[in-house]
Amino acid sequence: MLYMVKREIALLTLMTGILLILSGVLIKHRMDLRKVDRIVRKKIAYESFLNASIKIRDIWSEGDFKGLIAKEKLQCVKEFGKNKSIDPTFYRCNPDFLNCFIKKFKDKFGAQISILPFSSAKFVSVLSGASTTGVLVNLGVGEFNFPLILKDFCHETILPQRIYAHGPYQKGNIDWRWDNFNRLILIDRHLVTKRDYLEWKNLEKEPQNVSEDLSMPITDLIAEEMADFCAFKGKQVATSLVFDAATFYPGDLKKPKPFKNFRSSYPWSRQRIDAFLYSAKRYSDFTFKKEYCLKAYTQECLKLSSYSTFQFKSNSWIGLSNVLGGKMQYMRNPITPSKNLWVSSFYFPVASDSHRLGFRESWDESAFEPINLNLLVRPIKEPKTYEIGFRCMRYLPNAK
Repeated sequence: MLYMVKREIALLTLMTGILLILSGVLIKHRMDLRKVDRIVRKKIAYESFLNASIKIRDIWSEGDFKGLIAKEKLQCVKEFGKNKSIDPTFYRCNPDFLNCFIKKFKDKFGAQISILPFSSAKFVSVLSGASTTGVLVNLGVGEFNFPLILKDFCHETILPQRIYAHGPYQKGNIDWRWDNFNRLILIDRHLVTKRDYLEWKNLEKEPQNVSEDLSMPITDLIAEEMADFCAFKGKQVATSLVFDAATFYPGDLKKPKPFKNFRSSYPWSRQRIDAFLYSAKRYSDFTFKKEYCLKAYTQECLKLSSYSTFQFKSNSWIGLSNVLGGKMQYMRNPITPSKNLWVSSFYFPVASDSHRLGFRESWDESAFEPINLNLLVRPIKEPKTYEIGFRCMRYLPNAK
């Protein structure tokens, strides 16, 4: 009897062990199945993320070149300002425009995609540093979240490596020449805008109220504030050396080491006699045409057309806008520090000597009243305060 009890206990113990082993195998199998299932689900989610990211990057890089504002009636664009004819270039690499599109068309990125309209407080992080500036957008696909970094590659242009000159050529004087060999220099295509300024202040938790057209340049910052903004972007205020290099059209693009640097007074013509600005100064019967405003927004243009810093026909040889006319521009001048103000602007008529490349005046960098500007030639009707814009630039290290 005792033997049978022991036998049954041993058998029961064996069966229990077998059941435990089977249970362990089953649990492990289920866990493996879950892992496999998660891998499969993540792969499917990742494919959805890739498809959505391509669409988002297209909107980011193209802006409104497909006429989305008019076709899709993006009402939130009204928040950008009162100007209804903002150039489409303004909406490229523009977080506000992308946010506006996402608010209305969340479903266009895929049925499983969960992408919330982002804000500077929660869904956007500005990535500032020596190498990149952009925004971080988080996309949710079911249980998975994927980060999407959108770099701002729209608002800079590269200065080709070659020998450049500084200032207008003056016979008998020192001809300042320099080069950027083994250095990669990027300069902003456009003047810093009010939208850029608001982004900076909002992220610094110092929100500002600006109800005007956000595509317009910010023109009421003193030099110290300009430097602070550029530093926030991982940059510095553009120098007169780089500005001249980006605007004087090279005499021979195939020769990066020219014996002399050809320098025309106007960015769109090698021969100054072909330029309307030259004719305006030379000929008494010169007639101003509205089309001239697309190249140099002079005083005459104020009554003929609206001003935009985002326009193509007045761009320099590497793509800088607002080269002649429009807003005055501050730039650091390492050769002649006091000559820090680019004065070609709508304050001066078409025949003014101020409308030529390399010509600069002086600003005390602290305020905007006439007393703060040392101008050889004053506007006929001087404003109570001047508008002075700026652009940034940066160096990329170890360029070869």
